Amino acid sequence: MIATNKNAPLARKIMEENQIDPESIKGTGIDNRITKADVVNHINTPTYENHIIQSIPREERVKMSKIRQVIAARLKASQNTAAILTTFNEVNMKNVMDLRTRYRESFEKKYGIKLGFMSFFIKATVQALKKNH
Repeated sequence: MIATNKNAPLARKIMEENQIDPESIKGTGIDNRITKADVVNHINTPTYENHIIQSIPREERVKMSKIRQVIAARLKASQNTAAILTTFNEVNMKNVMDLRTRYRESFEKKYGIKLGFMSFFIKATVQALKKNH
């Protein structure tokens, strides 16, 4: 019988994580101690892999309820008929970046928050709405 406390610490950790019984591994270290390599070799054996595959519970298929079938059908129809569109607008932000850099410290001292881009976007949106209203 191999005393688990005499095995390599890393080997013990890997065995604990993978729930491996130390008795199932033949140690190749000094005094037949189990090394990391022994554990890795054990994990990579086909019998160990089959054991893991067999211990994984199988998924169970359950028939969808009528309401779920209707929801799925409508979601799929919506996906098939909706236009997927992405629009990109490029804007030269140099002036905004310069303003932001110039007033960053005074704005932060006065209001206690950093000056972000959102306020510039809101201002531009309001001006565009006023112009086109």
